[in-house]
Amino acid sequence: MGRRVAICAVAQTTYERDKWHQRFQGMALEVLESLLNRTGLDFSEKNGISMAINVSDDIFDARTISDNAMTDVLGAHFRCEEKVAQEGAQAVYYGLAAIMSGHTDIVLIIGHCKESQAKSRNMV
Repeated sequence: MGRRVAICAVAQTTYERDKWHQRFQGMALEVLESLLNRTGLDFSEKNGISMAINVSDDIFDARTISDNAMTDVLGAHFRCEEKVAQEGAQAVYYGLAAIMSGHTDIVLIIGHCKESQAKSRNMV
């Protein structure tokens, strides 16, 4: 019998009509911190989150390689970080496959889309 897999928690940013003052990295960090607080998970080497999947789209984010600014936010620096374009269901399946294969035990999936960034690229 295969390994058992479950979705432990979900979170999203607060809904506002206009978030012109926030960059998508900050919005994703808001979601990540909520998930970590609610689950008690962390990024420890032994029992922590060891794989991150980013769901994003180059066209909506108006940049090529739309996940390039997300690696650190996802806690994926020097860890397994993958990108799935446009499709949250595919990301969930990707995480399922990684766990079922025995490659990893805990996967973080974060999706983001923001059609207008803040004016300054120096703002996080």
